[in-house]
Amino acid sequence: MSSTDRGSPVLMCPDRFRPFDNRTDVSVVARDERLRLLWCNEAYASSFGATAESLRGSTMESLFNRQFAEERAELLAPAIEHGTTVAYEQVVRGLRYLTRAWALDPSAFGTRGCFVVAEPCATTRPVGDGVPFVSASVADLGELEALTRRELEIFRLLAEGLTGQEIATVLHRSHKTVEFHTARILHALSLRNRTELARLAAERGLLGFTRESWFRLAGRRAGKGQRRGAART
Repeated sequence: MSSTDRGSPVLMCPDRFRPFDNRTDVSVVARDERLRLLWCNEAYASSFGATAESLRGSTMESLFNRQFAEERAELLAPAIEHGTTVAYEQVVRGLRYLTRAWALDPSAFGTRGCFVVAEPCATTRPVGDGVPFVSASVADLGELEALTRRELEIFRLLAEGLTGQEIATVLHRSHKTVEFHTARILHALSLRNRTELARLAAERGLLGFTRESWFRLAGRRAGKGQRRGAART
């Protein structure tokens, strides 16, 4: 599916949902204009340990941390209100996803809404269809929630391959302080060394964020209020 901002917008109807029913590599959900769930595929439902039928009618606030849900509502508003295709990168359960949304066909549902597809994205920058994307600044960091803001920043710089002294210079901290945080990060994530840390960050696509985006995300972490098993859209 591609952007039609240059012409008539794509309007998603139930017939277009069917190809996503059995997809296990992406999470897909349709929501009304109040972001109540109208439909989802099994991949989305299973991330909650639930069924698609049991999630029907659930709200964003009932499934996600309020801060997380409020930001997603802002990101999805252009699709719902104007039929604009939107795209954003986000972190859910400690993994990076590229998420796209299109408007629902009101004649098929009796309401405006959005159709959202989220897929793993490990590339440096998302490869899209010409639709500008933004970075969500509120994340569900999974086990990375155990790290403080400063440690999340050091985690990123370690993953980039910076030495302890280089990190100390970037963050205007002492080398001893950086080494203390590094040891705590490795212990909290059950990692043996910096090589394993770099591999973890790469496998989860976290280096795809710019350093600036990651630091902003670290400063607005969703925190312990984020529900376990949060889905990807």
